[in-house]
Amino acid sequence: MPSRAQTPPHYILVENVVGFEGSLTRKELVQTLRANDYACQEFLGTPLQYGIPYSRPRYFLLAKRRPLKFTVDYPADTLVLHPPGAQLSKLANPTY
Repeated sequence: MPSRAQTPPHYILVENVVGFEGSLTRKELVQTLRANDYACQEFLGTPLQYGIPYSRPRYFLLAKRRPLKFTVDYPADTLVLHPPGAQLSKLANPTY
């Protein structure tokens, strides 16, 4: 995990299937990241929101190593359904 890396990454992105957010593995992952000085934010969304032609909903976790901060600070253990900056109009009108 990050504590064993000589130079831990500043940013981490995890993507998984919807349902992962309720798993023990996710809980252990978040606990490990926080214990290693990462701030975490979790989202459910579809890659279509970012212009990627794949419509299945996905779980995303973004982690930033402190002192880096997120511009929007959600309470811990909040699962955001509409990530900031997501282009939700593409869900209805994809342009790919």
